Amino acid sequence: RSEKDLLRYLDKNPLVIPDCQSSAVGLLVSDSKGNRLRAVHTETNVPLKFLCVSGGNTERLLKELKHHLPKFIKDIGKPFVVYWWTGTCDLTVKQGRFIDCNLSRSVITDTVKLYIEASAFVQQFQGCKIKFIGQPIYLVSLYNDICGHMLPTDFLDSDRILEQQVDKLNREIEHLNGNLGVTTLKFNADLRDCRHKGKNYFFELLYDGLHPDKLLSQKWLRRIQLDIIKECYQPKLDDILDIQVDPIELSEFEQREDDFARRQRRNATGKCTD
Repeated sequence: RSEKDLLRYLDKNPLVIPDCQSSAVGLLVSDSKGNRLRAVHTETNVPLKFLCVSGGNTERLLKELKHHLPKFIKDIGKPFVVYWWTGTCDLTVKQGRFIDCNLSRSVITDTVKLYIEASAFVQQFQGCKIKFIGQPIYLVSLYNDICGHMLPTDFLDSDRILEQQVDKLNREIEHLNGNLGVTTLKFNADLRDCRHKGKNYFFELLYDGLHPDKLLSQKWLRRIQLDIIKECYQPKLDDILDIQVDPIELSEFEQREDDFARRQRRNATGKCTD
C-alpha cells in the first residue's frame, strides 16, 4: 500500500463523533506499537485512553491492566471497551540490541491463556468488554539489520518461523473474539499485498521492520477510533427520536384506526356496530 492509499483511507473514513455523551471509553493496551499510535492521536474528542509499555509482553501488560482498570473506571465513572493488542514481545525475545523469535513450543498456548485471563478480568466489571486486535506481521531480519546487525540474513529462518506463529496466534484471536461476539480488527490485512498470489507484504510500511510508520499508525488508530464510536456511543432515547407530531395528523390517524376496528368487528359479527 502506497502513501497515497493510506491517505485515501483516512480521507474516505473521517471521524464523525455523535452529538451525545459516550456511554463507555476505549482503552488500548499494548506495547511500543501502541505508543506509536498514541503519538499520532490528536482527536481528543474520541474517548480513548492508552495503557502502553515499551517491551511489555502479555504477562506484564495483564498486570498493568489489573492495576489500572479499576482506578480508571472509578475516576471516569464509565465502563471501558478494552482493545487488547499484545503478542509482539511474546513471539520474539530480546538479545541485546537485537531480537529473535521465541522458539518455545508453548508460546502460543501460554499467550492465549493470558488473553483468556485478561478477558475474564475485564468482564468482572459491569458494562466492560474486551476486543483482541490481530497481530500484524513483522520481520526479525529487517529489525536487526536496521539496528546494525552484521549478518541480518542469518535471521531469515526466524522470519519464516515468526510468520507461522503470527498466523497461529491470529487464528486464536479470531476464535476468542468469536466466542465474545465481537469483530476482529485485522491489522495484518493492512500490510498484505493483494495484487499478487501468495503472502506478500508491504514491509516498507514498518519503519524498522517492526513498528508502523506515521501514516500506517494513523490508519490503525483511525480503525480503532471508528470502532470506539460504534462501541462507545449509545444515544439516549430522546436523542434517537425527537419527532414533532401534528395534533391534526394524530387525530386523523386515531380516527382511521377506530374505523378499521369497527369494520373488523362488523365483518366478524355480520352486522353494523355504528
